[in-house]
Amino acid sequence: ARAEAEAATAEAEAEAAAAAQAQTEAKTEAEARTVATAEAEAAAKPEAEAKAEAEAAAKANTEAEVLAEDEAETEAHSMMEAEVGPAAEAQDEGEAPAANTREATGEAEAEAGMKADAEEEVDGGLAAAEDAGWFSD
Repeated sequence: ARAEAEAATAEAEAEAAAAAQAQTEAKTEAEARTVATAEAEAAAKPEAEAKAEAEAAAKANTEAEVLAEDEAETEAHSMMEAEVGPAAEAQDEGEAPAANTREATGEAEAEAGMKADAEEEVDGGLAAAEDAGWFSD
């Protein structure tokens, strides 16, 4: 009976040690998951910030394009109104065609410059978004 009791005690102690070992392993595994989750969250934060920056840059580029187009339209309209009087006088003197050609050339160059500036801003925003990994799979 004593031998059986000692054997049962030894078996219970072995089971308790195994349970303690399993509990330690489970705790270690849970801590590893917590660390992995924290690392994943830390890695996702800069990506989310970069995406937000890219979206803001794209929005700013779009607004800049619209503003440039509006300014170009307003300026062209103002120039046309301002040139009506002088153009009529120049036409009397036979100079209107040359003045109109110079004006049209200047407007075309100005518009091309504004479009190039807007395209550079858009390209810059797209490059920032691409650098941020926004377009990666």
